[in-house]
Amino acid sequence: MSANSKMRLDIIIPIYNCENNISNLLKELCIQNVYNDSIILIDDGSTDDSYNICKYYADRYTNIALIHQQNKGPALARNRGIDIGTNDFIWFIDSDDMIKENALEVIHSYLLYNTDILCFGMTMIGLDDNIEIYKNEQFFDKNKYNVYLGEIFNEIIDKSLFNSLCNKVFKREFLHKNNLYLDEVNLIEDVNYVIKVMSFYPTITAISDSLYIYHRIINCRNTVSSKYYLDKFDRYLELDDKFEELVNKYQLPRDSSKKINDILLCNIYSALVDEYSFASKISDYRNYNKIIKYLKNNSTFRMKLKDSKGVTFPLKVFRIVYLFFPISIVEIFVKIRVWIKSI
Repeated sequence: MSANSKMRLDIIIPIYNCENNISNLLKELCIQNVYNDSIILIDDGSTDDSYNICKYYADRYTNIALIHQQNKGPALARNRGIDIGTNDFIWFIDSDDMIKENALEVIHSYLLYNTDILCFGMTMIGLDDNIEIYKNEQFFDKNKYNVYLGEIFNEIIDKSLFNSLCNKVFKREFLHKNNLYLDEVNLIEDVNYVIKVMSFYPTITAISDSLYIYHRIINCRNTVSSKYYLDKFDRYLELDDKFEELVNKYQLPRDSSKKINDILLCNIYSALVDEYSFASKISDYRNYNKIIKYLKNNSTFRMKLKDSKGVTFPLKVFRIVYLFFPISIVEIFVKIRVWIKSI
């Protein structure tokens, strides 16, 4: 299938303290970009060398625009990119990720279908000090053209291809017609936006190619308070309710609601594992303990957890421990971990 030379992309990349990876990403985009797509870099108040690296590329490539603003968060940075761009389609990319070497060629070959959203597979790579720890690739079984969400809902949820902004290309006309901008929220703004967009019944072309590489950094965390996680869990619960509204809007079967609760369980479990992996001293234990108690006492979460199945063995174990074991058991496990790390 030949590339559609008439369609153009605005590739919008929020930039914030990403000096270690942004050059590799921009280099790859420049190598692939024979289509004269626009690359819009929104520097969101970086304090490292990110801006200078971006300026190096912007000075050398006429299709790269670099805009600097005070730190406002990735949602507002992306919104500014939407307003600045003028091309037919929009692709949001995160500055610490990477694209496959044929990504732009494949995307352009499908733009001729003029769908509201082009959705593709992605590869998650876990990195610890730039060493690959694990790799997980998810993609659609086969291509589906100009369908609605209900027709691919089970697959897009089961394969974790719904939540990300970066494995989707959006038609600008569709976003503008429905005034679709990202909400000014500090947590999980990408999932919130995807749910928002999907509620306007876009046509979707889902392709089996895996084109995006998501880097999940392991053991690289700034000091994060328990309040951060409590706020994050509250956001997950809010988004779970929005998911339910989406399920009702598309009149999807009851099984779809269970899948949504499985996503909630998976997200909260992952956040707990992240926090647990950093517990190395008593203050960390107290932090973690606050989170566990909060979840134990959250009736909404408990209700949703009862309605889930637990899609993997660790999630099934977590569900059982949460629902049927007293918090004292969980505390003992954390104390043992702290003690082991201290000797």
